[in-house]
Amino acid sequence: MIDEFDFGMNWNLGNSDTWQIDQKSVDEIGCILTCQGLEFDYVGMIIGEDLYVEDSIVKMNYTKRAKTDSSLKGIK
Repeated sequence: MIDEFDFGMNWNLGNSDTWQIDQKSVDEIGCILTCQGLEFDYVGMIIGEDLYVEDSIVKMNYTKRAKTDSSLKGIK
């Protein structure tokens, strides 16, 4: 397992409303929530520490999710 990556990209093309279809969007990263319902010729996925595989089973550790993730509201 690799602990650190030397990787960086811009997020959502300066937060434009059309970043998904802008010409330079191939060089951008966006949230799945802002991509839903759109079709892309190419797509990649970045998986963080919160999603992992153990004994061939995909598992999630919510404590590793971004603190800004609003889906964590109400979890203690």
